[in-house]
Amino acid sequence: MLNLVEMSVTGGILIAAVVILRAVAGHRLPRQTFLALWGVALVRLLLPFSLPAPTSVYRGLDALEITVRRAGVASNVQASPVTGAAAETAAGTSAGTPVLLLAWGGVALAVAAFFVLAHLRGRREYRTSLPAGEPFIQAWLAEHPMRRPLQVRYSDRIDTPLTYGMFRPVILLPKSLDRNGGERLSFVLAHELVHVRRWDALSKCFLCAAVCVHWFNPLVWVMLLLAGRDLEVSCDQKVVQMYGRTARGPYARTLLELESRRTRLLPLTSGFSKNALEERIGAIMKSKNIGVLGLVAAVVVVTVVTAVFATTAPRDDHEPADGSPGVAGIDQALNAGIVYKDGVVFQSAEYGLSGEPKRDPETGRYYTKAQYELIANLKTEGYEDLSIAEFNRTIYAALNDGTDEQETMALLHAYDMVLTDLPQEDPLAPFLLNTVQASLAEYQDRLNEVYSGKQRDSSFTGHAERNETADVFGDTVSVGWAQVDYSFSYRILDQDNLTVQERDAFLQAILDGMQAWLDGQEAKSLTDQKAVEKALSEELDRLGKAASTAEIAYTKGNIGDYYGELYYEGGSYGIREDGTGAVTQGAWS
Repeated sequence: MLNLVEMSVTGGILIAAVVILRAVAGHRLPRQTFLALWGVALVRLLLPFSLPAPTSVYRGLDALEITVRRAGVASNVQASPVTGAAAETAAGTSAGTPVLLLAWGGVALAVAAFFVLAHLRGRREYRTSLPAGEPFIQAWLAEHPMRRPLQVRYSDRIDTPLTYGMFRPVILLPKSLDRNGGERLSFVLAHELVHVRRWDALSKCFLCAAVCVHWFNPLVWVMLLLAGRDLEVSCDQKVVQMYGRTARGPYARTLLELESRRTRLLPLTSGFSKNALEERIGAIMKSKNIGVLGLVAAVVVVTVVTAVFATTAPRDDHEPADGSPGVAGIDQALNAGIVYKDGVVFQSAEYGLSGEPKRDPETGRYYTKAQYELIANLKTEGYEDLSIAEFNRTIYAALNDGTDEQETMALLHAYDMVLTDLPQEDPLAPFLLNTVQASLAEYQDRLNEVYSGKQRDSSFTGHAERNETADVFGDTVSVGWAQVDYSFSYRILDQDNLTVQERDAFLQAILDGMQAWLDGQEAKSLTDQKAVEKALSEELDRLGKAASTAEIAYTKGNIGDYYGELYYEGGSYGIREDGTGAVTQGAWS
């Protein structure tokens, strides 16, 4: 489920795409195309749900991915570019949430009041209108029956025709308009009837609702303006289609003659208006019958724009269906207002919004001694011999479903603090970073598998690195480095007979094997990125299959980022082969 910021950002990007398309192909596509796209944008802005798709524009923007990365950590905490940024924003400001919520709600109510009061002021004037009983109008009403009771009235307080009301719609004519028949009156009534039949008043209510909710987003105000214009242009095109192309000139003249002189806002009405009159007349004069190709083009455009801009990047096969990370503890830490970067707390509700984490004076870390001891108590004697079923159930319950809610939250918070800053040389590190995180992910994956009905293998993330050094008169200097991030998935085949020790040995065998492979290569061979990535992928598969047993099986692997620098060539530090004497530096990415 998306939050307000995510809805506004993704909706704003979709609106920008529609605005650009409208400017480029506004006269080449039926105006209903853009009405459909505005409808998609409203859904994106008002419904807090996402539809993952491989065509999403957000899929290719992985540079802003949020990941908790530590060597040997099952790091499933990932986010799409836009939703990840929104998550950081929401998390970092959790301490000030009540104030922000009140500010947002206050402005939203003010905007809503503005729209409603403007509409009510108009309705008070409309009540002074009189029924239009002319024979021509009565005959026209008889020729256009509707399930909803439709009235035609006139008033001396308006200068241009308009329509208001949804369940009891009214076409309101200015008193100065000849109501005894004629081409002009026929055009006006036809135009307003299209508004009524399409429920345009309801559409405008949704547009105003989107503005009230997302008042802080200027693109939503742009949508309100342009969508209103498209509603009018679409009605114009429908009238021209009804009367034929020969009616384009007379209909355009009718628009000019009925140009509105009103200056107040009537947000929930539809009708003739001087706003964007030039655009409307241009669309009328260029309008033509919509053929099969035009309809196909419109459907294709709506489908493509929706698939690209109204969807979100698909989750990884092993990411929970509800959008939460695979590691339950980290997921709750993010929701609690903690922002991680490379395993370090950079901002949290506990520390304030300064971005300066505070170290405990006793431990010198971001966790206290009491928190460390609380987590150490999870490492019970003989846990290695427990079955994965029993251990995973116990660990998940301790961090999520304890009988005492306060104790559970304290333990969870301690887990978050220790996890983010535990030195890898600490005796507790292998248990916490590998054993516990893997078990939490496995429990969550299995839970989502049950709920979704789809097989979800568990995944594990690893990291291997190598530093090249040389001796310079007794000093050790760095002359190059290489590192790779990778992940692999596996499936537990027998949860009752597989022990924690056997599961950990399976994972560690793959981690150790990948590090050993990188250490065993010649430095120069690591400069060929494609060859190295291919060899790493093959080695990962080999190690996974070799480590598999009857109780646990490797399923697939993926090589992520491979980076490195080499400061020498041919054994001559700082000397190129061309003899220029410049330092040779290569980056593999």
